[in-house]
Amino acid sequence: MIKLIQSAVEIEGNTQVSLSFVFALIAVVGTIYNIISSSKKTNREEMEGIIKANMKLDQLCSNLNATSLDIREIKGTIAEMREIQVKHEIRITNLEKEKAEGD
Repeated sequence: MIKLIQSAVEIEGNTQVSLSFVFALIAVVGTIYNIISSSKKTNREEMEGIIKANMKLDQLCSNLNATSLDIREIKGTIAEMREIQVKHEIRITNLEKEKAEGD
């Protein structure tokens, strides 16, 4: 790189820059600009993807919580129905005993 700069600049009092040096400098600046702009786009795209994923995970968690509450309610209802069933079975057994004794 130093040789390129030394060959491009004459040290006789007037400074001349060769055309190839100008093109090389433009290419380097353009490459740096492209790298910076593409990294910003990538960061934005990644952030948007992360935000969308977080939103979907939040929805999934809320659905899971709602489902968990529904399951708890169903289990409670089933327990109540079992108690009622046991009471009815006891009543039926007692009625059958009374009927058998009455005959």
